[in-house]
Amino acid sequence: MDPFKRHRRWLGPLYLLSEGFPFEKLDAGHYIPSTKLSTRYDEDNINAQCHSCNRFKHGNLIEYRINLVKKIGEGGIELLEAKRNDTVKRPRDWYEEKIAYYKGLISE
Repeated sequence: MDPFKRHRRWLGPLYLLSEGFPFEKLDAGHYIPSTKLSTRYDEDNINAQCHSCNRFKHGNLIEYRINLVKKIGEGGIELLEAKRNDTVKRPRDWYEEKIAYYKGLISE
């Protein structure tokens, strides 16, 4: 997992059972599955989750959604869900710009 996703706690609250877990025991949980390229790197879609919720409870999506509504509102969730099946083709430089941006956040 890339370092920025693991440092997600800088950008918002932790979800589900994540609070109190050591950094090494957290995953980057996705509300919309990461197999959907259109929302894979959307910061509203990625939040810290404990290994158990993310890996063995299939993201614990009911609780995830409840907490996500508190963070981005119902409208934000509707936007994520609307983007879910969008077709996305991103050029290489888009990824390179994102990598540079997130490396800068980590080094701060």
